[in-house]
Amino acid sequence: MGNKKFHKEVGKKIAEILRTNGFSGSGNTYYLFKNDSCGVIMIQNAKTETLGCFKFTLNFGVSLNVIRQFYESARKEPEFDECQWKIRIGQFMEERNDVWWIIENESDVFDIITDFEVRLKLLLPQFLIKISEGVLKEEWLKGKATGITEFERLQYLTILLKKDKSPDLEKAVNELVVYSKGKSFEYSASVHLNELKEV
Repeated sequence: MGNKKFHKEVGKKIAEILRTNGFSGSGNTYYLFKNDSCGVIMIQNAKTETLGCFKFTLNFGVSLNVIRQFYESARKEPEFDECQWKIRIGQFMEERNDVWWIIENESDVFDIITDFEVRLKLLLPQFLIKISEGVLKEEWLKGKATGITEFERLQYLTILLKKDKSPDLEKAVNELVVYSKGKSFEYSASVHLNELKEV
């Protein structure tokens, strides 16, 4: 069985598992819509694969509707790169080790899919908690930025605080101004803050 056939076989089984857990989608990307947010699970294939071998991992992401609306994203289903919280499965687990599944023989498929399902069941409750505007706002207020830059954290945080009419907005805006001063993205920060005033 070549890697293309492995890809098709594994993709079919993974899709079944994710749909059973409430996700929709196809191919390499699946979605779970929850109130003000969208959870995204993306199957990432290795860029370099040995002939006859299929290697893949799993990425988790969260996209907040209010931020996508601020940037006028028309897509109902966000691209993984559009997510404001991103993490690879290995970094999401307690041991913090990168996890790649490698299928070299047809006999590997059952064991790999079983391991995938066990890990997903373990992590899914934690992931569902993250699919929340309030949870991400609290993380960003504490300075935590998972899978995004500090500049992005401050941009996203100011959007949420403006929406909530929070008294913390002025502090976050000042932090963004100070952080961006003299850096290559200082102009982008200024544009962002001007757009924020118009919301």
